[in-house]
Amino acid sequence: MRIAILGTGGIALGYAALLDKVGHSTVLYSLSGKSASLLNNQMIDVSGAFEHQFQARCVADISEALNDAEAIIVATTANHHAAMFDQVVPHICVSQHILISAELSLSADHLEKQLAKANKIIPVTALSSTILTGRRIGNEAVKIGLMRKVSKAATTSAAAQDAEIAFWQSIFGEIIQSAPSRLWLAFSNLNPTVHVGNAMLNFTRIEKGEDWGNFDGMTAGVGALTEALDQERCKVAAAYDVSVTPLLDQYQANFDFKVGTGLAEMAKELHIRRGGLPKGPRDPSTRYITEDIPFGTCFIETYAKKRGISTPLHSAAIDIVSAIYGRDFRTENKFGNDP
Repeated sequence: MRIAILGTGGIALGYAALLDKVGHSTVLYSLSGKSASLLNNQMIDVSGAFEHQFQARCVADISEALNDAEAIIVATTANHHAAMFDQVVPHICVSQHILISAELSLSADHLEKQLAKANKIIPVTALSSTILTGRRIGNEAVKIGLMRKVSKAATTSAAAQDAEIAFWQSIFGEIIQSAPSRLWLAFSNLNPTVHVGNAMLNFTRIEKGEDWGNFDGMTAGVGALTEALDQERCKVAAAYDVSVTPLLDQYQANFDFKVGTGLAEMAKELHIRRGGLPKGPRDPSTRYITEDIPFGTCFIETYAKKRGISTPLHSAAIDIVSAIYGRDFRTENKFGNDP
């Protein structure tokens, strides 16, 4: 099957490697065009959770990327979703299947609305989390951090849910499982909850470009803040009759820890198990802040206000990070955060 992967970062290259490994034909699309010349026809070495080598095909023309593709995977940070959707809508065909990996701020709904305005009725499927994590190393390699056991998916059309889930399972297998709703996806993405506290309380490390382990940075204090942020997330979800799994339960299940193990204790053990990997961010442009605050933390805050719920820690995080960066992160979500 020919599959277009929109993006050229670590996740996009990871998907290209995984799909090439099982026999699919992939083409990467560079939104800026910069990576097209750097990656096209380049042999990519894959290491980490699995090993492989493949020749990347990368283009800067969206019509060339989508031509003859049966499936399309959006594999960029949420910051680039709006610009990517503007590129995709004029060229996508109603016969194509599209997957957003992963969902933040109900971006799948926004794409579906754009398609409808163009008289293209296409269900859009979104994942709660990426199927894998990956780090691009120059133009020659990608390191796969982990392969997730499960990634929940929901489709913008309830009538098309079963068919779309089956389609994506035909590509990725039983990793893809049906989610209760799109709102469940939005509230279940744990990245904003996990990343924001860790990045804020380790910000001097990030500013100085220090070499530090992501899990090693999740000390008792960071763990306490993160757990408190998660309690706010769960409270807001419950106000919309959405039942989400608490962070601690998710980590205990995913990483085989005993019930009752705290976040800092789990992080300490994971730091050892993984040999200090993954590394913590080393640049203030990290998506831990620039993606997760506007598209995750702000999203939770907005939905909380609609139900009259106070989320003081989410609001404080947005205010503090906006002060540090000298910009208002509440204005940076191009989709807006309104329910």
